[in-house]
Amino acid sequence: MSDAKLYVLLLDDDPVEISLIKTILRKNLEHVVCFDYTLAPDWSDCLKSHHLDAIVIDYRLPNRNGLEEIKDIRKINSDIPIYLITAFERDEIDQNASEAGATDFIVKDRSYSNLLSKLRNLFIQKVTEEHSRRLKEQFELLNEFSPLVILKIGRSGNVVSVFGNTKKVLDCIHDELSGNNWWTILPLYKIPKNEAIKILNDKISNENLLNQNPIEVEVRTKNNQMIWIRFTEVFSPDEHILLMMENITGQKKLEKQLLSTQRLETIGSLAAGIAHDFNNILAAIQGYASLGIKNISNSGSLEKYLNTIISAAHSGSELSSQLLAFSKKVATKRKILSFNSKISEAINILRRTISPQIEIVFNPSESTEKVFIDPGHAVQIILNLCLNACDAMPNGGILTLKTARTKVIDENTGSEKRYLKFSVHDTGIGIKLKEKEKIFDPFYTTKESGKGTGLGLSVVKNIIESYNGLIEFESNEKIGTTFTVYLPESDQAETEEKIEDVFSRGGNEGILIVDDEETIRNFSSEYLSDLGYKIFTASDGKEAIEIFSKEADKIDLMILDLTLPKKSGIEVLNDIKKINSDIKIVLSSGYTLESNQDNLIQTQVDDFIQKPYTVEKLAEVVRKNLDK
Repeated sequence: MSDAKLYVLLLDDDPVEISLIKTILRKNLEHVVCFDYTLAPDWSDCLKSHHLDAIVIDYRLPNRNGLEEIKDIRKINSDIPIYLITAFERDEIDQNASEAGATDFIVKDRSYSNLLSKLRNLFIQKVTEEHSRRLKEQFELLNEFSPLVILKIGRSGNVVSVFGNTKKVLDCIHDELSGNNWWTILPLYKIPKNEAIKILNDKISNENLLNQNPIEVEVRTKNNQMIWIRFTEVFSPDEHILLMMENITGQKKLEKQLLSTQRLETIGSLAAGIAHDFNNILAAIQGYASLGIKNISNSGSLEKYLNTIISAAHSGSELSSQLLAFSKKVATKRKILSFNSKISEAINILRRTISPQIEIVFNPSESTEKVFIDPGHAVQIILNLCLNACDAMPNGGILTLKTARTKVIDENTGSEKRYLKFSVHDTGIGIKLKEKEKIFDPFYTTKESGKGTGLGLSVVKNIIESYNGLIEFESNEKIGTTFTVYLPESDQAETEEKIEDVFSRGGNEGILIVDDEETIRNFSSEYLSDLGYKIFTASDGKEAIEIFSKEADKIDLMILDLTLPKKSGIEVLNDIKKINSDIKIVLSSGYTLESNQDNLIQTQVDDFIQKPYTVEKLAEVVRKNLDK
């Protein structure tokens, strides 16, 4: 129950009576500790040296009675309970005891039941107070060091109470979250306040409407710091909603680092196969180009060779785009896409990298499932699971990929939700029983030293859960393993990039092409010139500024490469804007748009074109921006 003790001072001139009281107390109150004295003056030292909980005094003492002793005790301690015991039941003694400062007056009996009852109640009170004190201390510690902040919100949308270290978690103080101030300090719901209050009221009326999964949002604090918050909605029986919030900024940073590290590991596995395939593509380009030059007089053969060159270059461009989409540091935006198509892309990469002894079987579902996901994340999930499966088949085997549609009943709401079910099965060595519980732990790996970081499955699990999905597995040693992924389906149409057919539309405007690659400058200027545009070219940043300074009134649009010698693309852009702030600028780069997005926002350029690009795409971008 408790390690508390009840310390009691017994003052009686009869040793036999003291012994009887001590025996009864110890028998019935195992936590009692007794100090007994037969001479009145001795008690003062005990009172000063011990923290007593109660004093029991006999009315009849040598030289003085118990009432006089009580009065002297009260001069030292006015709060301690004092019980006066006597063999005589007299009203005047009871009254005098109360006036002297006794807590109660007890008539002796052989069982001391009345005294025992009062001391038992006193002990319960002490234990309760001690427990309350400890709870208060623990609460204060929890409030100070808890990683959570809890807001209790009523129907008006106002906060009625706050728990937790708000300074540490949310970079603000308690008072700043009281009332309706929290809407400004902590914009968790990315909708107008009135709409959010209505939704909260609906959830208070029907707790089934509460979000069953934690919500992660990035918010800006009052000190202009960007932090990530994960919050959960919990129903309170007194018609309130509890928002339980956790600062996960550090976790997000770590996840970003893990994603980057794991991508590098996977790219390393794919590099040899991709390099080999690039060599084949380049060989085709060089070979057919040579044949084209040799047979230039034969227009039919020339057209065939040139078409083959274009096809081979297109294949190289697609392969490069896949690698960029997978390895880039900043994730692309989520899109509605066919997961089956991403599996097909991943299989094309896998066939170039894995052992020829491994047979790949793909059984797609009859219907085309759509999911709302970052394309890079989709490929990463597929490649990681497949590469792990291949590693489990060192002597070859069958890698089976399968998709299907499935339905899951939500246990909380009873509603039916549709999911894409994607499974990866191998006929490999399987996973040992002792390894199964750690299989998703970061940095846990069963591979040889230097052949894996142990991040693959951990990162895949985090990615899947970020889309409210689920991953599970079944494995039997020497038989094989199956990983199954569930991702929520989307009812929306697949996101498609539409390219306007404007190749035939030219103009007479002036265009400055700035690129350090001579071949790019040449073919771009040639095609745009054929469309009627007046073309200027520069091979570095310094030359671009010199040309623009002289011909600014003749140049309407600039196609600017980001990586230039002498002056970078961003430096050129800033200098050009100082000369003419209205000039249309299209940035060009072999890297992804997202990796340069901050610079694009800051400089407010008009458009971006990804290398390698087709002539049709270049013509479209130019005309579209000139027509703005």
